[in-house]
Amino acid sequence: MSKVLAALTTCMAIFLSMPSLAAPPAEWGFQKLPQAMEAAQASNKPVFVLFGFETCGNCKRLYSQTLGDEDLRKAFQKSFVLAYVDTEGHGEPDAYTLGEDLLNHGDLLARFKGSPTPSWVFLTPQGVRLHGDRGGRTMARELLRDADIALEKLKSAAGS
Repeated sequence: MSKVLAALTTCMAIFLSMPSLAAPPAEWGFQKLPQAMEAAQASNKPVFVLFGFETCGNCKRLYSQTLGDEDLRKAFQKSFVLAYVDTEGHGEPDAYTLGEDLLNHGDLLARFKGSPTPSWVFLTPQGVRLHGDRGGRTMARELLRDADIALEKLKSAAGS
């Protein structure tokens, strides 16, 4: 019996030491970037692009704490098309079309500072950067501030 208990304890210790996977909350409705850009152009809404990867501890914190805020989710879903890019390239397309540009995965990350994660960028429906930031300890009010900055820049650009 003690051998079984020791084996069970060892298995449990190994399981608990494995990094948990981080994925943005499903209720946010994040899309892959190509689909999000199509939706943004059809709806004439800006895009919020979130960069992360499965074993990113700071991403997990952002997803569970900040993106767990219901008011933040509703505000973002109302004002933006939501996109998620896995910075490690899992399940990502070979190329991204943004406006007139065709970018590979590395170029996309470099252009929009998608690393270190988590990070994010707000884009026009044509793929032009409005505003961006990063931080696993970002609070909902700070992310709302970033959204307001992006929306104000979009409004200013439309007025010029």
